[in-house]
Amino acid sequence: MNFFKRAILSIKSRLSKTLLLFTVITTICLLVLSGISIQTASKAAGVLARQQLGAEVTLKVDTQKMRESMIKSKESSPSGTPNGEPPSVERMKPTMTPISTEYIDELLKSEYIEGYLAQSSTSLLASNFTAVGSSDNEDSTTEESNSKVPQFGQGGKIGNIGDVTLTGVSNLEQTSSFKKNNISMVEGEAITDKTTSNVAIIEEALASENDLSVGDTITVGSTSDEDTTYDLKIIGIYTSNEDFTEQAMMNTAVSPYNNIYTNLETISNIKGSDYENAVDSAIFYLNDPTNVDSFIADAKENSSIDFDTFTLDANDAAYEQMLGPIENISSFSKIAVYVISIAGGLILTLIIMLSIRDRNQEIGILLSLGEKKPKIIAQFAVEILLILVLSLGASSLLGNSTSNIVANQLLSSEISSSENSNEVNAAEMPGGDRGSNKGFGGMFSKPNSDVDVIDELDVSVSSNDFFKMAVLGTTISLIATCVPAVTVMRLNPKNILSKHS
Repeated sequence: MNFFKRAILSIKSRLSKTLLLFTVITTICLLVLSGISIQTASKAAGVLARQQLGAEVTLKVDTQKMRESMIKSKESSPSGTPNGEPPSVERMKPTMTPISTEYIDELLKSEYIEGYLAQSSTSLLASNFTAVGSSDNEDSTTEESNSKVPQFGQGGKIGNIGDVTLTGVSNLEQTSSFKKNNISMVEGEAITDKTTSNVAIIEEALASENDLSVGDTITVGSTSDEDTTYDLKIIGIYTSNEDFTEQAMMNTAVSPYNNIYTNLETISNIKGSDYENAVDSAIFYLNDPTNVDSFIADAKENSSIDFDTFTLDANDAAYEQMLGPIENISSFSKIAVYVISIAGGLILTLIIMLSIRDRNQEIGILLSLGEKKPKIIAQFAVEILLILVLSLGASSLLGNSTSNIVANQLLSSEISSSENSNEVNAAEMPGGDRGSNKGFGGMFSKPNSDVDVIDELDVSVSSNDFFKMAVLGTTISLIATCVPAVTVMRLNPKNILSKHS
């Protein structure tokens, strides 16, 4: 009788042990399949998150490193003056470094880019017109209040915070507000790279408030020098449906109705020599969200950008908020696959080893009849592989449901843990969660993104996932058979039968 037929008969005659092996192998296969499928689903969720956030990468000052540098500078400085006076506020003044347009030109050579937006902004005073939201009765009070506010980026001088915002852009239609239809042109022309200097596009409410129209000229003044003014010719009027925030009610310069668009050359002339051929930030629109990481890696390797000062931000805060829990369970599932494979292999090895010891008489009879030891080992291997085939069949039927149950249970637990951690951190934060976010803490705090955490993972077992599990399961089964089979090679039929007698 050949060893293959003996393996089938052995499986039938030892149903209890066959069921035990089937249960162990099926459990190992299902858990391994779940781990592999969760990793695949996590990668798919990452791609989906990038698609939802858009293929945008912003080149800007790295405020996190700026904050660390400021804190380090403060810690190394004396706590006060010899007269006992408090340390100067200037030590904590953030310095925004302009971004050279040479960096932008280098990045525009990338094959991943399909468009870009360079922009700069500053606050100014409305000289020959009135900002929306301000009044004659409030002017003196506002001016007195604003005069106490330090203006950063102006050499530490104290000045009025302004009542309008002048935003210079390379192309108005490339702004996020325009792309999201939050603003749209009413009349005139939009800002493009061909627009001449000293022009302005104003909001419809601002135009109505001051009876302004296309072709009129408005005058804005510097917040640090009341004698410095700039004349801007209105070339267009737009309408805005941007949200009107509480901050906009307190400061007219933040109001969407008082945002005036101009071209980059005009804003550079107003901001001074530091902004010659320089901007505040640049947004690059990629041809595919999946190219974000490749674009950033390529920029770090091939561009001359000073990444100790600047950073390429792909909306990472929102991305981490969406995918944080999923990435955690993906890492956990990766580790779990290794642990389950090793632990499952050891358990399977032990079961097979005990089974072989119980079959010493069978082995002794086969050896005395002239059967070769390798064929006896092959019989054991075939027995395990036949059970493995049954386990793979069961895994194919139960894989999807099991993987989804495991994944979403882990995800739910991870989200709950993350929320509890955030509540603890918020409670420990000075001042608590009062919505203040003022001063330096608010300036450098992580922005609250309007995206939700992905709280459900759709795990679908693919043929590739099943193949990986089948290969790993076969490897574990064969190793678990070969290790105890070494004892068979050392057995002697005469000794086995004499001990049995």
